[in-house]
Amino acid sequence: MPRSGRYAASHPEKSKPIVKAVLWKRQIGETMLKLNVETIGDVAIIECEGKIVRGESAIKLRDVVMSQRDAHTVVIELSEVRALEGGGLGVLVFLQRWACAHNIRLKLFNPSQSVRERLQLVSPLAEFDIPTLHEMIRLLGRADSYYYYATAA
Repeated sequence: MPRSGRYAASHPEKSKPIVKAVLWKRQIGETMLKLNVETIGDVAIIECEGKIVRGESAIKLRDVVMSQRDAHTVVIELSEVRALEGGGLGVLVFLQRWACAHNIRLKLFNPSQSVRERLQLVSPLAEFDIPTLHEMIRLLGRADSYYYYATAA
C-alpha cells in the first residue's frame, strides 16, 4: 500500500507510519485549521493548513503536538499557514518550552514570509529552530534509515 503525503519515506514497504488527520473548524465561520500527522521513525511531522490564531485552533495544535511524546523530533510544517496571530505565537513559544522540558527537538519548517515575520516578533522570547530544506532531507533520511534498520532486525 503506497504512502501519501509530502514526506513519503524512501522505504515505504518497510516503514508503517502512524497517520492521523485532524480537522478543526471554528463555529463562527473562521477558516479551518487542518492538521495532518505523519510519523517516520522517531520524527513526527505535523502539516498545518489554514490559520493558527487564538482559541480552538491554537489549542488543537498544542494538543496534537503534545500527543507526540514518543517522538525525538517534532516538525511543524508551516508552508500552508496563511495567518499566525498572537494566540498562535503564544502556543508556539509554549510548545518550544514544553519540547525542551521533555527532551524533544521542535522544528518549524518552511514558514511563509508573513509567518516568518510574525515569528521574529517573539524572537527575544524564543529561538525557533527553522531548518533548511537540506537539513530536513538529512533529518528524514536518518529517521527513515533508523526505522528501516530497527524493523529489519
